[in-house]
Amino acid sequence: MPLRRGKWLSAEHDDHYGKTFKFRGMQHWSASPALLRGVRAAARLERDVYEFGVYTGGSMRSIAKRVRGFGHLWGFDSFQGLPAETAGVRTEGVHWRPGAFSSADALGLWDESALLARLTEQIGYANLTLVPGYYNESLTDALAKRHAFQPALVVDVDVDLHSSSMQCLGWMLAHRLIVPGTFVRYDDWRVPWQRY
Repeated sequence: MPLRRGKWLSAEHDDHYGKTFKFRGMQHWSASPALLRGVRAAARLERDVYEFGVYTGGSMRSIAKRVRGFGHLWGFDSFQGLPAETAGVRTEGVHWRPGAFSSADALGLWDESALLARLTEQIGYANLTLVPGYYNESLTDALAKRHAFQPALVVDVDVDLHSSSMQCLGWMLAHRLIVPGTFVRYDDWRVPWQRY
């Protein structure tokens, strides 16, 4: 399926939204030492890791290398960049605009199958599933029934927007995947993680 060819990382994006910081990929999971110790100690095969906001897969690759002994690694992303934010909610900066952080644009692959294959190879974890789509469309009851999701060891929320955060956390809670002992990490928050 063809993905939207956006303008992320282009001069045209800068002309429209103003100059912003931009990067082609994340290199590591920015977990604090305390979070990493806790996650490693709690890891077991009956617990899965959920990454919301895959981008180019660097955080997922880092999790797979730095945490051993968990079950499945799940990655959720539109792979076409951010959606529009909730009406009336202000974003922190111009870099959180529709289309920003597009995996397809960053990797120059606009065929969904080819992009998912590249990301799967880059992440390099055998027990991995990538779920494409904007969360308001992909996170459904049918998705929960289609896959053998296990309770979460970690939920990594790196989605940058209020709307996307509410959608992914609402879905996880509705399907009882956040349980006592789950670590929830929020990117772009001053207090970035909490254990439940």
